[in-house]
Amino acid sequence: MKSRWTGEQNWVTCLLIFVLLFILTGMFYPREVRLIPYVVGFPTLVLLLFLWIGSFNPVVKRWVEMAAREQKGGAEKLGKQEKGSEFTEWRPVLIVMAWVFPFFIFVFLFGFALMSPVFIACFLIRKAGMRWPMAVASAIFSTALIFLLMEGLIDADLWCGAIPEIIPGWLGGAIIPEL
Repeated sequence: MKSRWTGEQNWVTCLLIFVLLFILTGMFYPREVRLIPYVVGFPTLVLLLFLWIGSFNPVVKRWVEMAAREQKGGAEKLGKQEKGSEFTEWRPVLIVMAWVFPFFIFVFLFGFALMSPVFIACFLIRKAGMRWPMAVASAIFSTALIFLLMEGLIDADLWCGAIPEIIPGWLGGAIIPEL
C-alpha cells in the first residue's frame, strides 16, 4: 500500500528544516553564545527525526508512542487506545495559562526577585498540595538558584520591575524599553 504525504509530515518537515537552520546559524555565533542553539537544537532535532521517520514507518511510531507512555507512567497496551486520546484536554492548559500570564504581568511590574518566589510558592501550595513552609523554602531555593546561574555564571541582570525603585538593583527602578 502506498502511503500518502500528510499534513503532519509537511509540518514535521518544516520544523526539521527550521531546527537545522537554527543549528547551522548557531555555528556562526561567537563561542560563548553557541551553547543555547546547541542545547535546544540537537535534542529537538533528534525528536523531530523520530517523528518524521515514524510518520513513514509504523514500527518506529509505535516504539516512540510506547516510550512516551512509559515516560508518563502509563503501562497501557499498544492496541488499546484511550478514549479521546487524539484531542487535547483544554482544562489543564487553561489552568497553566491562568498562572503564567499573571506571572509575566507581575514580573514586569514588581520584578523577578519578588514575584518568582511568590508565584512558585503559591503554585506549589495550590496545585501540588505542599505545606506552606516547604513550598516557601522550595520557592526561595529555586529563585536563588536561578539568580546564581543567571547573574553568577552568565552575568545577566534579571528584571527588577517597572515600579519606582524601592531596593536598588532588586525591586523596582527598571527602565521600560520603548516600543
